Amino acid sequence: MTVLVPVEISGQWTQLGETVDSLAFDASATASDMEAASSSWTGLVSSYEEPATQEVVRAAFDQVPEVTRAWSDVVAKAADALQGFATEAASLESRASDLHAEAARLQAWLWVSGLVSGLAGDLTAEDELLQRQIVRHNDDVLALNSRWEQLVQETAETLESIAGGGGLEEDVPEVTAEGGVYSVTAAGSSGSGGGSGDGAFSAALIQMVRSGAESEDAVEEATELYEKVTSDDVTGDDVKAFYEQLENLDADQIEEFAEENPKINQYSMPLPANQEQLDSWPTGEDGADWWKSMGENGTQNAMLAHLPLLTGNTEGVSYDARNRANLNALERLQASDDLAQNQRDRLDAIANSLDDSDGNDESDDGGDESGRMLLSLNMGQDPTTPGPAIDPPPADPLAAVSVGNPDTADTTSFDVSGMNSGTHNMPSEVNNAQRLHDSLPGNSSQDYAVVTWIGYESPGLSDVSFDGKADDGSWALAYALDGYRQTMDAQRPEDETTVNVNAHSYGTTTAAYALTRTSHDVDTFTMYGSAGISEDAAKHASDLNVARTDEGRPAVYATDAKLDGIADIGRFTSGRADPTSAEFGAYTFSSDATGNPPGNPVNDHYQHIGSDGEYGYRDDNSQALESLWRINAGRGDEVDEVTDTTVDYYENLFDQHVEKDYVQEPGSTYSVDIDYEVTVGGETQRVETRYEAMELVNDHEAERDFNRANQDDAKTEAFDQYLESLYDELVTPRTVDDDGGDFSLVPQTELEVELGDESHRVQTRDEALELIKEYYNEHGLPASGGS
Repeated sequence: MTVLVPVEISGQWTQLGETVDSLAFDASATASDMEAASSSWTGLVSSYEEPATQEVVRAAFDQVPEVTRAWSDVVAKAADALQGFATEAASLESRASDLHAEAARLQAWLWVSGLVSGLAGDLTAEDELLQRQIVRHNDDVLALNSRWEQLVQETAETLESIAGGGGLEEDVPEVTAEGGVYSVTAAGSSGSGGGSGDGAFSAALIQMVRSGAESEDAVEEATELYEKVTSDDVTGDDVKAFYEQLENLDADQIEEFAEENPKINQYSMPLPANQEQLDSWPTGEDGADWWKSMGENGTQNAMLAHLPLLTGNTEGVSYDARNRANLNALERLQASDDLAQNQRDRLDAIANSLDDSDGNDESDDGGDESGRMLLSLNMGQDPTTPGPAIDPPPADPLAAVSVGNPDTADTTSFDVSGMNSGTHNMPSEVNNAQRLHDSLPGNSSQDYAVVTWIGYESPGLSDVSFDGKADDGSWALAYALDGYRQTMDAQRPEDETTVNVNAHSYGTTTAAYALTRTSHDVDTFTMYGSAGISEDAAKHASDLNVARTDEGRPAVYATDAKLDGIADIGRFTSGRADPTSAEFGAYTFSSDATGNPPGNPVNDHYQHIGSDGEYGYRDDNSQALESLWRINAGRGDEVDEVTDTTVDYYENLFDQHVEKDYVQEPGSTYSVDIDYEVTVGGETQRVETRYEAMELVNDHEAERDFNRANQDDAKTEAFDQYLESLYDELVTPRTVDDDGGDFSLVPQTELEVELGDESHRVQTRDEALELIKEYYNEHGLPASGGS
């Protein structure tokens, strides 16, 4: 059994009634003015000398009051029809709203009733009551839908029947001019006359009457374009045309448009969802030009005030303006009574994420000093579906929050989170960005911005093995990354801004798809705890749109902690590639306290654990975060690339210098702490963490390497100086002729080098010294020379 849903009826019926009344009044007033003015036209006729011309002018002037009165009557009839339509439509909308609520109640009852099974013999009295109520409800819905359709059709036919006053267009005089002859045709009759009289006044008046019914209101045109933009078959050209029309509106019209289209501040503009749309959507450069034009028109403030959700999510608008617009949109949405609970909860979480004064123990900065900005707020599209169906619940809001200002930052990093992430957990996600921002050298909004990008619906454990959500979400990410590059190119063409992408878990899968679809390279791409990279996205790091390092390799980095079992499951169940494998070609670095930079090992799959002795990938003092901030700061060369050889080297080095000491806590039978005893440079120190032990060992080895290098340099310098002292003893200048003899009229000089039993001829001193160096490197220095 099916519960029918009434047709969607929505309109500003009171405003429609007031508008048509005002139009009818204005039309009547215009007709009265024309009639009152007609008596003064008589004097104009006598100013023409030719009788024929006087007749033409009199005929034209006499028809104007009649035409305007007929036009006024047409408007009055149309106003009556529209007023009746608005009155009944308002009543039908109210009834439709009641039936929608009733449908939801009956549907919920139906799902738990015996009617679902379809076994009539099993029906209870309550089921039979429900059945009767559904039948009555469905009859009411069908009756309402039929009346609405009938009302729309009747009103359309009425307006069509009175268009032009039932043929009024034939009654409007047409005034044309050919040479000195003016022709006036009206009501099926014709007349002509000669003369030099000026018919411009009459022609202009008639054109005013005609154009009054034909001109398109700018707000109405914007509304029509908005309907196209929110349709399922929207194109990039539709979106561009809508923005161009908004550019043509003044501040009052922008406010009027917002009032007539309330959903534009409840739901978001569509984002590209395939390659064709990504290629055709307005670019950041287009948006920057549009926003600049709005500034020149003096309508930026109107956009921020009345269309904040659109403004705050337009690529190319400055991020400062987007932040202000989105904060306005967020405040208005939170005050709305039309939100579903899932929307309200997530908007509250987004609002909480903008203030780090609570919940981020690692930062000493307050919310204002942190410079947190709401760069995007995506409420999804209107889920309302036409026809007899229950509307799906609205989508969860999505957002991007920045720590630092991307408008001014020299380096902006985008964080893409993974499985089970979302705006429901926005404060924690933004705190992960805060920890990276606080770790970066300089630590200022001028230097760095770190963006928490929660712009797609991430999977849970049940669907993390599938690529669908990564593929779907990648288009929006690619659009955001290119949009940032294009916005900066427009705002700061002389500056070179660095763009990094950091991705965790399934976010690496999503980001990899996005980085095959961007039109601009990012500077680095770092993956940690990856759920795997699909072959449909990239088979090798070089397939990604990422810049190259000085070594000529893609600046793609990856790490995976040994204790991160969830990442292993994600790759195993999906069959996606491990980006830390040698075959993928990324720079692999350690999260297990191996190599440089030193740091604590990661104990799990999570970014933040927050308990003593346990570390996630983005926890302070973890090796993963120590490496990540260096990569984001352009110091990736300070991060050791991990191979089987380097792992063995550092583990052996650790074992040589460190012993674990298990210490039982006083008064406890079971609780045991592990201390580390580190012996380096003849001294022994006791530390509490592996991180501290590894740091001591690495610092010691780095100092030894430095000293060895200095010693080697000193030895090399002494060796070179000794060889210089042998030069005069081993090298003799020789003058030779062109044929290699001992004398020529045109003398040439060569150097003869005596080394052992052999003699060599060279042209320059450097060549001679190189021969001497090679010889003594092979045979050793004389017994009396060097050290």
